[in-house]
Amino acid sequence: AWLMACIAISEAADAPKDTVVSIKGMHCAACAKKVTAKLQSVPSVKSASVNPKKGIAVITPADDGQVSPKAVWEAVEKAGYKPTELKGPSGSFKKKPTE
Repeated sequence: AWLMACIAISEAADAPKDTVVSIKGMHCAACAKKVTAKLQSVPSVKSASVNPKKGIAVITPADDGQVSPKAVWEAVEKAGYKPTELKGPSGSFKKKPTE
């Protein structure tokens, strides 16, 4: 049962609507808070969950919205960190998306 719970959790985290960003340079809760604030100001973002230890952010879009990969990438940069990879409904990016 424990294994099934882990599989269900990992599938939920990879829901196709979510955008996941790998971020370099985050070390603590203060870093995560700064990135979260910038991500939540992006249009169509319902919520952002940032894990500084894993160096990732998971962005959930508003119910009817689609989040711009470029806006997410720039939000991380504005927070003072370096995105290294972005995966979402629009595809996978290892450099700043054009849209």
